[in-house]
Amino acid sequence: MMHSLNAPAQWLANELNALLSAPTVVVEDGPGPEVAASEEDQDPADLFTTRFEHVFMRHARGLVGGREVDREELKKTLMVLRKRWNASDCRWMSCKLHYSIEGFHPEMGVKMEFTSSGRSHTIVWEACVSKQRNGRPRIKTLLLEGDPELFEA
Repeated sequence: MMHSLNAPAQWLANELNALLSAPTVVVEDGPGPEVAASEEDQDPADLFTTRFEHVFMRHARGLVGGREVDREELKKTLMVLRKRWNASDCRWMSCKLHYSIEGFHPEMGVKMEFTSSGRSHTIVWEACVSKQRNGRPRIKTLLLEGDPELFEA
């Protein structure tokens, strides 16, 4: 559920929701339908990876719990989070942006609340984006703040 968000925050919430919801799919060798993979599978053809590639710039970076991470670490963190995330009990809300982090000047942000394993969790997401030649925005920096155990494998 998304509470009234301004347009940039709505875009960010939509993209993050779609990314975290993207199923893992394994493409079998040879002819045949795609089959759902277990969560342990990390096939490069999975839909999460495809979605990540479309949402994040090639040199994207992140700040996860105050620690700077490169694009690959950010992707791994989001993959861990999506295993703990509960889409059916998730709310997206407006949040106040952090302007005091050196080198990071967020343009949009959302707060996500969800329940997983009987516990309530809150994650703050803030992003800097860049428009591509086709006009589509892509994330160049993403900040995540929340319970550290949500981001650890």
